[in-house]
Amino acid sequence: METTKTNNKGFIHWLRNSITARMLMIGFLILVLLIPLVYVQELIRERSERQEAVVNEVGRLWGEELLFTGPILKIPYKTYSESTKYDEETKKTVTERKTLIRNAFFLPDQLSIDSKVEAIKRKRGIYETSVYVS
Repeated sequence: METTKTNNKGFIHWLRNSITARMLMIGFLILVLLIPLVYVQELIRERSERQEAVVNEVGRLWGEELLFTGPILKIPYKTYSESTKYDEETKKTVTERKTLIRNAFFLPDQLSIDSKVEAIKRKRGIYETSVYVS
């Protein structure tokens, strides 16, 4: 009976003092603690995707992107094109003249716009985004 107690004491003594046993315990703890880390990373990824979806939805409902443009001068003009075709049946050359109406657009070199832009915060659930009013 004394041999079993000494074997138990020997194992416990080895477990307390052995560097290998400590390294194995630390490795086991690291592997066990990786499980909650994966859960937290997945939660962060899901929340960031949801935030992006909410910001896009609020932006779509509130209004799309705006472009500020100034006056545009549109001047129509005509162009002519001629094409010659040879008709095999009548043995004559036929000239066709087409008139195309095109437009020329002219923009100003400088444009000055006075505007007041206000940022308004909109909330949707736990997420918040800014929309702008001018």
